[in-house]
Amino acid sequence: MSTANAQKESKKKYPSVLVFKVSEDQRKQIQADAQAYGKSLCAYVRDRMTGKRVYAKTDAQMLSELRRIGAGLIHYKISAPEASVALERLRQAIER
Repeated sequence: MSTANAQKESKKKYPSVLVFKVSEDQRKQIQADAQAYGKSLCAYVRDRMTGKRVYAKTDAQMLSELRRIGAGLIHYKISAPEASVALERLRQAIER
């Protein structure tokens, strides 16, 4: 889709424009947050202001990986002490 078509679609979907002021530091923080969540600045602000839950890309990737690890633990029937050791190693790897 060309930029002109995308803008036309956006105007149809979101016909109202909202303007507000923020400090330079706030703008930088909002832009950084939007980038971390993998969203455009407008989409990020719109989602946050309307109460929609915003998930970071890394959160989704982390949850997927944790589910995979959990399924592996269940599949191999790891005992509680072994699971404790595995979880501690996972925590240390995440902190690195």
